Amino acid sequence: MNKQIIASASYYNKKYYLNEEFEKLPYAVKKDLKEICTGYVEKYKCVFIIGFYYDCEIFVETQVSEENEFSFMEIDSKLEIKKIESEYSEMLEGLHKWVMIYVHRKD
Repeated sequence: MNKQIIASASYYNKKYYLNEEFEKLPYAVKKDLKEICTGYVEKYKCVFIIGFYYDCEIFVETQVSEENEFSFMEIDSKLEIKKIESEYSEMLEGLHKWVMIYVHRKD
């Protein structure tokens, strides 16, 4: 299934990325996305990606380097993602709607 990245952060190169197609998102949403991505990678020492599939469903992915693979706490990580989905549910619902209206409309 095709997908597009909205934002990501990397513990390894200490960078945060917001896809330029999403620069027009409201400031509060961009702030929340940065907070989510950077907080997650600091805690779990990985790469964190949030994006959407082309059916507009939001997804979250993590990537771990081989050297951190043994120390990565996969169960804790999944619980943290559930916590993020709960704490930021309104923002994520709004982001889903924004993607449907502004991104899907282009296609």
